[in-house]
Amino acid sequence: MGIEKCIRRESKSLHGYLIESRGWMLQAALKERVIVEEENLQDNKRRKKEEKVRDWKEKALHEEFVQQISNLAGEET
Repeated sequence: MGIEKCIRRESKSLHGYLIESRGWMLQAALKERVIVEEENLQDNKRRKKEEKVRDWKEKALHEEFVQQISNLAGEET
C-alpha cells in the first residue's frame, strides 16, 4: 500500500472516530473541521471495491473469463 493511500485511509478512520465520539474535546475538533472528509471509511472501502471490480471487468481477457463463468458462479465470485 502506498503512503498516500495509507494516510487517506487513516484520515477517514480518524474522521469516523470523531463522528462517533462523545467527548467534548473530540466533538469540538469535529466542529472545527480539524479533519475534513466527504466520505466515511466504510463508504470509501465499498466504492474502492466497486471500482476495482469494474476496472477488472473492463479488461478484455478478464471480461471474457467473467462471461465464461457467469453461468457457473454468482456475481460475488
